[in-house]
Amino acid sequence: MQNLISIEVGANPDGSPVKKALATICWVDDDRLLLSFDSLNNQLPRNFHECAVVSLATGSQLAGCSLDGWQSQSWSNPKLHAISPSRNLAASPAGDIVNPTIVLWDLNSGQQISVLKDIGQRINMCFMDEQTLVVASTDSSRRPPGFVTLYEMPSGKKLCQYLMPDYINNSPKSVAVSPDKSLVAAGVYQRVYAWDVNSGELVVDVKHPYEVRYLDMVDARLTSASYACSDAKQIQVKRTLPKAKKSENILFKEHTGGVHGLLVSPDGNTAISLANNDGVRIWDFHTGQEIEKRDESFGHYQGGFSPNGKRIAGMKGKLNSDRKTIGYELLAFDFELARVSLTV
Repeated sequence: MQNLISIEVGANPDGSPVKKALATICWVDDDRLLLSFDSLNNQLPRNFHECAVVSLATGSQLAGCSLDGWQSQSWSNPKLHAISPSRNLAASPAGDIVNPTIVLWDLNSGQQISVLKDIGQRINMCFMDEQTLVVASTDSSRRPPGFVTLYEMPSGKKLCQYLMPDYINNSPKSVAVSPDKSLVAAGVYQRVYAWDVNSGELVVDVKHPYEVRYLDMVDARLTSASYACSDAKQIQVKRTLPKAKKSENILFKEHTGGVHGLLVSPDGNTAISLANNDGVRIWDFHTGQEIEKRDESFGHYQGGFSPNGKRIAGMKGKLNSDRKTIGYELLAFDFELARVSLTV
């Protein structure tokens, strides 16, 4: 496949091993990617973390922001950062494991705008609109330990909070808002909850066989997916109508290795699953029918789909003859997997 763009960003000029790791990738818009770096094998201070916004069109870094104290969470979670609807603001995790914070910063200038504190120990977040951030949190020191909070942005004022009814001491892996902004939902461990924003009523409480790792509301239905990230070779998808409280179940079960990731297109029509020693599979996300199987690395799909659904982003490390990391190759494929690559 043709290499359309290739540029080095952040690698050492002399080609020596780097000290920072490319931890996460997420799309800002259809051209820009947000990259976050932390310390590689503890070679930098524990609190080192920086973000960079890179243009696929030019290969250049457009903005950067340092977030003191952040520690890398799941590298396979492209939704670790929340991007505002205008694509001008990012909300990023900072602080440390015991006292995390959320930093709101400008994606064009890199300037920090505000910091949210006392948010819980484990978080996942998304924007409801330009002025409202939805944060799902769990905190073992609180009772109950699970909650979803709406914050006014950029002030950080707490607007309302919805409590998870059961004791779940686990990290939220997903959070979503309905298109009409009437519902907020969170996936925590093997449960999916959704609340009516105005009344606070819990309108969905769905149990999954595995840990919930995908959640969205593209239409009136709440779609969630779980898989085990171990020896389990299948993905359980549930589609729930909140008012009816009924779920449709679909099982994706063609993998021969344990499933490690799931990416779903923004329109909810196509899914890509990643499995151990089994490449990737492309599915019709409505029917569970397999469309195609490809032999690709997990990292090539780390960043998920672009907002228009036409590209997929990922990365791979660049090694020298001693197997030391000297940089990272940022990959962006169109849907036919024609590749754009940047060396990061």
